[in-house]
Amino acid sequence: MSSSQIPSNPTSNTVAALLPKLHDNDPDYRFMSLNDLYAVLNVGRPDFLYNDYNTAARTVDGVLKTLDDQNGEVQNLAIKWCANEPTRTLIIMLINLKSRPTRYQAPQ
Repeated sequence: MSSSQIPSNPTSNTVAALLPKLHDNDPDYRFMSLNDLYAVLNVGRPDFLYNDYNTAARTVDGVLKTLDDQNGEVQNLAIKWCANEPTRTLIIMLINLKSRPTRYQAPQ
């Protein structure tokens, strides 16, 4: 997905389609996927992943893993990604969702 293919109103499906590429063997694919995620979060509303906890959590996990990538360019982009305002918003949102008390508890 190039920057011209990024929808003007991205959804969680847009993000979910990019996530598997973060774990590709080819560092170019990992770099391009991370770059596209960066662009999607800059274009999208700050809260567009708010109702999709699973995709948001997988996104943060994937980006955090790229910080330890073998390729230096992927690591540098991951650092840039983490310093971005939409990323901080996403991480704060996940922390708030995780720390909210739940109404229903699973039987033990």
